[in-house]
Amino acid sequence: MNCRSTVIQQNITAVFREVYIYKVEYDPQGLPTNMDYSSEYRIYAAQFEEKRTVIGNSDSGRTVTMKVNLFLDMKKRMTALTDINNEKIKAEAALLKDKEGKSMTKEECQTLSKRLSYHKVKLSKDQLLLTEPHEKAIAKDKAIAGFFSSVSYKVDGNALEQYRMYILRDEQEKYFEEMKDQLGFNMQENSSEDGKTGRLFILFIALIMRSEIRAVWGNKLKKDYPSSIDVLHEMAPIRYVEYEGGSTHVTGFTTPQVDICRAFDIPVPEDCLSSCQKAAIDKAASGRGPGRPKGSLNKKKVVGVL
Repeated sequence: MNCRSTVIQQNITAVFREVYIYKVEYDPQGLPTNMDYSSEYRIYAAQFEEKRTVIGNSDSGRTVTMKVNLFLDMKKRMTALTDINNEKIKAEAALLKDKEGKSMTKEECQTLSKRLSYHKVKLSKDQLLLTEPHEKAIAKDKAIAGFFSSVSYKVDGNALEQYRMYILRDEQEKYFEEMKDQLGFNMQENSSEDGKTGRLFILFIALIMRSEIRAVWGNKLKKDYPSSIDVLHEMAPIRYVEYEGGSTHVTGFTTPQVDICRAFDIPVPEDCLSSCQKAAIDKAASGRGPGRPKGSLNKKKVVGVL
């Protein structure tokens, strides 16, 4: 994050694992004692300085200082530790149950080795499969469980301030990527700058419409439709027909389609409604049915006790 391409990373992830993560100290309950805790984000954070050498421009060879922001999510850490201790190791043990001590070819052994994360496999002189726990892999994954990090350069702020900027940018990028995928804009081809500008404008309008559809769906229609796409699918069968001579006709609306139109405050042509649908709409517009309002019965009221 915010790291200029002119700075050599030098496998910065390995640096995190070998240096900064192993600097974290824990109390008997397993909570970090030398990291700051944010109740807002429910994460632990710490910032370190890392010196790197610039290459690729006029400043090549100059040493600069980067900020390594280290974060720990304890909820994710406990989930990862549980997976390591239970699911993964047990799954590997079940896989090895029928193969350990049996004859295998070298190719079969190599294939099995690629599938296992926490066991070492090898062949004896008699081509029998031998296994043992991969303690280093287990210890490494336990050490980094729940940790994530970012690197910043020429950006002021402590680790939590860097995290605040990161989550905002990450949310924006993921949202924009989602929009491109749903609208098909990631596959658009443009032959001119004007064409690209026009497509971007259409995309902008489409995003506004999509946001409105999502908002109405979430507030009024989510109970009946699993997603906003299902709302659009419900409306898809409606057809506008134009006959020779200029007369037009809109196909009849079903009751779910009428309910969707009411949710979006879209008027439905009267000739597209059945008599039952018209009566239901009129009843809803009046606010209540005929008769005495509920709770209006005359009742004796006790004004006091002498």
